[in-house]
Amino acid sequence: SDIGNVRTNNEDVGYFVRPNDLIVRSKKGFLAIVADGMGGHAAGEVASKLAVETIRKEYYKFDGDIIKSLKHAFNIANKKIYNESLLNHKLKGMGTTATAVIVCNKKIYYSHVGDSRFYLLNKAGIQKLTVDHTYVQYLVDKGEITKELALKHPERNILGRAMGTKPEVQVDAIDPNIEFNHNDRLLLCSDGLYDYLDDNEIY
Repeated sequence: SDIGNVRTNNEDVGYFVRPNDLIVRSKKGFLAIVADGMGGHAAGEVASKLAVETIRKEYYKFDGDIIKSLKHAFNIANKKIYNESLLNHKLKGMGTTATAVIVCNKKIYYSHVGDSRFYLLNKAGIQKLTVDHTYVQYLVDKGEITKELALKHPERNILGRAMGTKPEVQVDAIDPNIEFNHNDRLLLCSDGLYDYLDDNEIY
């Protein structure tokens, strides 16, 4: 993860979990997660770290199937970030995106809030599996603007959903019924990548 040329701190956090316990691994799989924080000085960094740490712990702790566990972990993380922002005025209004992918027994599952993305790359090409929770995506879905116009829209980074900005959050938790095969690649990234490269360049 790269700080870039503008900020002095990095508000993106990435994490990967490979459980040592074979039973846990067969039931809950591997977890990869990325979060992109937002807020005043250092607040975004706090939000993204809180999201990643909480989701990681709560996902493996929760006694439920993969989709229920992801939803539970995201909801607990959302409450934690929101409550922290109320306790410390310096963190007021902080929030973060969060995108998590589980690979379990060669199957893929994912959960998502915000505009960080999850791509699957294989011989067939590149496939974006997440849908951005942004104002611009809402306009595209309503047919008010085209996908091409959305790429350069001045409000393309305005989030419709984020972790920690409200006491409750709507979480996408999805089983796309996709196998993770040999030589397939998973890519999780924030807008710091796809704002500058199109899908073909990423591929």
